[in-house]
Amino acid sequence: MNEDPVKIKIEVLKIIYHSMMPIYYKLNSCLEDIFQNKISISDPERALLLEYSSHASTLKIVFENYFETFSEKEAIELSQEEYLSVLTMAKSVEAASRSSFGNIYLWNN
Repeated sequence: MNEDPVKIKIEVLKIIYHSMMPIYYKLNSCLEDIFQNKISISDPERALLLEYSSHASTLKIVFENYFETFSEKEAIELSQEEYLSVLTMAKSVEAASRSSFGNIYLWNN
């Protein structure tokens, strides 16, 4: 496997960040309602919701750290491992935007 770092433009990360924020807020809102027993979903649905929410929260933190740390740069270099982790979480968050949990739909109107 190629171990060279992957160069990514900060602007690309900002586009992904801004695109994922609506689903981040929807996931957290759903979690609040479920933990306050306003909504009931099955255990497998809850596990999936927690996974999606974990990925969205982690990406938010990672991206905000990149923006703060590399604010003066146009691009950053990520290790292959870090790049693949970010890519996997971004795909998971994108999948969440097409998911439903019981009668809760996270799709954009």
